[in-house]
Amino acid sequence: MRAYKIACLAAVSSIAYAASASAATLSPRNAPFTGSGPFTLVKGGSSISCTMTVNGKINVDGSSASITSAIFSGGMLGICPTIMAASLPWTMTAPDTTHVFISGFAINTPIGDCGPGTLSVSWQNGSPSIASFTNQLLAPDCNIGAKLTFPGVILLP
Repeated sequence: MRAYKIACLAAVSSIAYAASASAATLSPRNAPFTGSGPFTLVKGGSSISCTMTVNGKINVDGSSASITSAIFSGGMLGICPTIMAASLPWTMTAPDTTHVFISGFAINTPIGDCGPGTLSVSWQNGSPSIASFTNQLLAPDCNIGAKLTFPGVILLP
């Protein structure tokens, strides 16, 4: 019985280690970053197109980054600057070199609030790197998308 318990613990430990070892690292570590690009929101039959700019900092070990501000600009009728980021900071993590998750994402808009929720984002390393997502659903009835460029930020295996 003792050998069985040890074997089970070893198996669980190796699975946990493998899962953590497969995560990507954000680079450069311990550095500020900015990402910017087109953002769309569809809510209650209304559609808003803006430019979204996020600012944040990658943590010391590169395992995550904190998005500490998000500013919305452009658009028609002056609506975009009235969109406010909520629940900051948002946390960005990379399970691999082609995806990131942004957790805690929430915004307050003139047509109602969206989130909080977790966004699943496609990532393409480059100069600049590109983060894009479409048809991301946030409670209660929001559909968002964006294509942001992140100069100087890459995901390492």
